Amino acid sequence: MDAPLPKPPTDDAKPPAPPKEDRPIGPWGGEPMPADPDKDEDWPAPGPEIPAPYQDQRPDPEVFGGPDPGAPPPNPNPQTFEKPRFMCNALDDAEAEMRKLWAWRERRKRGPPPDPVEDDERAVPAAEVWAACAVAFAEADAIDVTLAWDLLRRRVANDDNECATGLASKVLEDGLGGLETVLEAEDDDEAMRACADAVCGAWARCAKAREASGGVVEDAAACASNLLDLMQLALTVRAYVACAESLQSLCRTSPEACHEILHGEGVRVLATALAWCVLDEDMSKGGLLKVVDTDLGCALVDLLTVLAGADATKVVGDLKAEAPALIGVCLRAILLDERPQWTVPPLCKSGVHLLLRAPESYYAWLVANGSVPRLLTLLEPLVVLYLVERDPDAQEPDLQVAPCLECVLRSARCGAEGRAATKAWIYPPKDDERWRAALAANAARAQDDEEFAEAVEERRKHPVDPEPYAMRTLLVELMYKCPQKRTRRLAGDLVLELCGGDRAEFELRAGTDAAGRYWKEGSS
Repeated sequence: MDAPLPKPPTDDAKPPAPPKEDRPIGPWGGEPMPADPDKDEDWPAPGPEIPAPYQDQRPDPEVFGGPDPGAPPPNPNPQTFEKPRFMCNALDDAEAEMRKLWAWRERRKRGPPPDPVEDDERAVPAAEVWAACAVAFAEADAIDVTLAWDLLRRRVANDDNECATGLASKVLEDGLGGLETVLEAEDDDEAMRACADAVCGAWARCAKAREASGGVVEDAAACASNLLDLMQLALTVRAYVACAESLQSLCRTSPEACHEILHGEGVRVLATALAWCVLDEDMSKGGLLKVVDTDLGCALVDLLTVLAGADATKVVGDLKAEAPALIGVCLRAILLDERPQWTVPPLCKSGVHLLLRAPESYYAWLVANGSVPRLLTLLEPLVVLYLVERDPDAQEPDLQVAPCLECVLRSARCGAEGRAATKAWIYPPKDDERWRAALAANAARAQDDEEFAEAVEERRKHPVDPEPYAMRTLLVELMYKCPQKRTRRLAGDLVLELCGGDRAEFELRAGTDAAGRYWKEGSS
């Protein structure tokens, strides 16, 4: 030991002095004594209670009052911390994209929001709105016409049925007749476009409201003729869409309007407008769609579908005529397969409904021009969205899958060429060679092995080549799982047509279960 030992206490040693206050030291001894900053204690006195974060505390208004008037204004562009992107953010990004997609779908279902109407405009009685529209064309002033008819359009867009249904047919007819005069007298292109948009938009909304309420325009033939004349002028795309929608309402409620369009120059005008909004200007790319004019294309195709229901020979009749041939070229472009995977544009769905009105000569012409793959690439995403993706917007197969399926079936029935082109796409020859060789080997082995023969017979309940997500497998699922009978029958008819009516081949490709259900429904 380096240090010396302590000496024992002597008689002169004094005991330690007692504490000044007779109270224990420590947290259990009641109220703590004030802490001495110069003294190192074993248990220092606890400090004040730790307050909550400042943003969680509401300041007392009596103490703090309002903001300091001398304080600088807040920073309008504060710095924001952007979290680093790692691989774990991929799920967040995917969820955000899905939310955007659902929001976009909901907006499409609701349609465009109506134009706002101010309170003072809403307070104007409907009779005054009609009177303003009636006298607007007196002086052929584009500004007065635009103001009056734009107010009518916005009132009708905001569900003011009194303005729409109470308007006299004479005012509507005079509006179309006087619009052409105003446009010819107007020198300002901007004012002319605004005037045409206001009148055509108001006319389309009033015509739709009349159609919904059962009202009919008195001189529908003259209105249809005026609308066709307007479509030959230099208007905006929105005005053309309004004219096409107005013609749809007229044709659905008046046979005279259909007769005026079909037996005049109407089909030629509509075919030219459809070619303008669907085909390229120089046709150098094989007739690619002009996506910017899809709304006009849908309106025109829907109008042609209504007209084809009245007289198909004038719209999709003989291909030697100029207008039907041009419509056929537009239909072939509409069924183009150059589009994103698993998407079906609205124009393609409208084109399918028009194609259903066409005679067999149209399908033979489409088959000869190599349009079978275009139809099949249009059918595949519809079936995938219904069966595989379970898309909520695609769960009505009779309305969405069945029309395109019927077009494919009609193409397959266009002679040997149509059946061969469709079968080669749905049942590739290389896959057929593989399973036919295996089937022959299994048949030879089943002759000597009874247990194997029973297994082969049990296996015949299922399709012979059930490639997952292939079109041939999806057709069998439509035959067996679709709850709506029309789609089931069309899928079975297509498979049977591709088998050439051979019952044995049909049962091999579809399986005995699906084939038995098909035969049973056909006999019932």
